[in-house]
Formats: sequence, C-alpha cells, structure tokens
Amino acid sequence: MWYALSAAMLFAVSAVCGQSLSRQIGGVTANFFRITIACSSLGLVTWFFFPGQIHTSSFPWFVVSGVLGFGLGDVALFLAYPLLGARTAVLVNLCWGTLVGALADWLLIGTQLSTPEIAAATLTLSGVVLAMHREDEPFQWNAGLFLSLFSGTCGGLSLTLSRMALGIAQAANQPISGPVQAFQRTVGGLVIGWIAFGFLRYSAKGKPIFPRGTSPVKLPPLILASSTIGPVIGVSIMQVALQQVGSSAIISAISSTVPIMLLPISRYIDHRAPTRLAIMGSFLAVGGVAAMAYLRSR
Repeated sequence: MWYALSAAMLFAVSAVCGQSLSRQIGGVTANFFRITIACSSLGLVTWFFFPGQIHTSSFPWFVVSGVLGFGLGDVALFLAYPLLGARTAVLVNLCWGTLVGALADWLLIGTQLSTPEIAAATLTLSGVVLAMHREDEPFQWNAGLFLSLFSGTCGGLSLTLSRMALGIAQAANQPISGPVQAFQRTVGGLVIGWIAFGFLRYSAKGKPIFPRGTSPVKLPPLILASSTIGPVIGVSIMQVALQQVGSSAIISAISSTVPIMLLPISRYIDHRAPTRLAIMGSFLAVGGVAAMAYLRSR
C-alpha cells in the first residue's frame, strides 16, 4: 500500500511539471518528449540492471497495456486539458478509471472486492470529488469530458492487462521487476506517442517544434522532470504496488488522490487557497485510503 501512495505522490509532482510543459510546447509534443525519454531511460535500466527479465510470454500483454495507458490514454488526457481544465480532466480520468479497472478485474481476471473494500474506495472517490468541486468553475459538457472518460477507460484496462501479464510471468516462474514492467509498457506508449507527434508535425507544415518565447533555460529541466518522476520512477513503483495489492481498482482509487496532493501547491500555481470543501474532501479521501490500507493488512 505504501508503494501505491508513493507512486501517487510522484504522479502529483509529475503532473505539475507536465502541465507546465504542455502550456509551453503543447500537449502532444510534451507527451512525445516525455514518453521517448522515459522509454529510453527504462530501457537502459533494464539492459544494465535486469537483463533476461523480458519474456516472450508476457511481453505482448505489457506492450498492449502500454498502448492503452501510456499511448491512447495519455494523448487523450493531454488533449482534454485545454477543453475541460487540467484539474477536472484528471479528476474524471482517475475516478472513471477506478470503476473501469474494478469491472475489468472482475470480467477478465475474476478478482472481486469485498464490501468493506468497495466502501473504502467509494469514500476515497467521494472525497476527491468533494475536494475538487469549485462553484466558480461550472462543469463543462464538451469534447474534453469524453476525452477524459476515454483516457480513464484506457487507464483502467491498462492496469488490468498489466496484472494479466504479470500473472503469466509468475505462472511460468519468470522473475520480472518493476522497472522492467514499466519499460515494456512504455514501448507500447512510445508507438502511439510517435504516431501522434508525426501527425502533428505533418499538419504543422514547417512550423517550429518549440513556439517563440519558449524559455531555453526552463524547458530542459521540465522535460527531464516530467519524463522521469512519473513515467520512470512512479510507474516502476506502481507496478510493484500492483503486484503486492493485487487489485487494479484499489491502486486506481489511491492514484485518484493525485489532485488532492496538488492542493497544497495550488496556492502558488493558480494563486488559489484550498476551500473548506477541499479540506473536508481531503480528509475523507485520506480516511478512505487509510481504511483500504487497514483492510489489506489484516
């Protein structure tokens, strides 16, 4: 459970870097650099530290998982940011992904949550929704909503397929570490990221990759941070958490607290102080996560 919380914290930091990067160079371009550097870094880690842990039986499943999560899901989420707003887009994506992950676990693997676990996950999601609600920002029904739902669907299915791949490797007594699992998933995401970037460059008709006014000093650290903190370190830890917890729904519910983890720094980013509802929702969400941790430790 602590691995899942650590991954969520890393995803929160990565989200801040990714949002700032996408504002400067665009979502598709930001995702292209992010997935390329992440895949290359994880590939080197796999090559030097975990040789022989890529197996033909599980590799295709990890790649398909990456196509859905890192590829289609992340591209859709980046496109949803300017339409729905980053906070709402992430909220819809993560909460919907939790439901999809639970359903996919049940249909494809046969994993069922107990009634107390369902209640704890519901408490967590309710707290997240309450914390993210703002009366001054009415909900918008537009294409961004459907992109966020699509991203959440891809994310939920991706975790379940990743569990299936891990199960195949374990059944064959084939060791496979978290970074190796993450690398195989980024391979699938790399394919979609490059295709999306190729379409973007083709339609750009010779326009520069980096818009005018882009800071040459701030850009490299942002690219490096958004590429390593979440996709490399965060996903590697999350794969270990998925292996330990054994439920995509619980991992997704914990990951849904990412927007809440961003609340303390929202005052400096958006110049907004957390509201009473945000604080109340945060306590509910934390209580739900604590309940899940207790139930899993029994």
